[in-house]
Amino acid sequence: MRSFSRHHITWAIALIAGAIVALRAPAQPFIVQIMAAARPDLVLMTGLCLLLSGVGLHQYRQRRRAQILAAASGAEAERGRALISELELLVDFGRALGNALDPAATRQVFWRFMPSFAGNRELWMVTRCRDRWDSLVHEATTSSVLARADIEVIASSALSAFGDGTDQAAGVVVDNDICFPMVI
Repeated sequence: MRSFSRHHITWAIALIAGAIVALRAPAQPFIVQIMAAARPDLVLMTGLCLLLSGVGLHQYRQRRRAQILAAASGAEAERGRALISELELLVDFGRALGNALDPAATRQVFWRFMPSFAGNRELWMVTRCRDRWDSLVHEATTSSVLARADIEVIASSALSAFGDGTDQAAGVVVDNDICFPMVI
């Protein structure tokens, strides 16, 4: 950590100005020279007041900076808590999906967890058994713009892209739809 940064400029200016006034340097302003002629103790007080006002301004800025940093760290902590909550939900989804033993249980687990991940986007699930698509289920809260045949084509494309061995952690994008193939 540096001992002097841009946040200490007001402190340095007040220190220099206070020292100049208090030590009666030749660079004193005209008004200070008049005060020194009338009462020499006022010059020392003027330098001290300059120094104290600089310290006060510096402390105010430091306190304000600390408040801003505290607010930023609080917001970051809140984002972290939200992410932890979402990851816990994802782990619960994976655990429940691993315990689903038949297509009906898989559908039930899917509809229990996926709406919280999808938000207000269209959500559908199809299952495939051998060479044909068995069931198609849409989310009831959104109106579908895709026909069953279109969804089956998208699902087939996603399944074939999934089988090419590339990393699919972020899903497979097919015609502006993000698909997450699950092969059991």
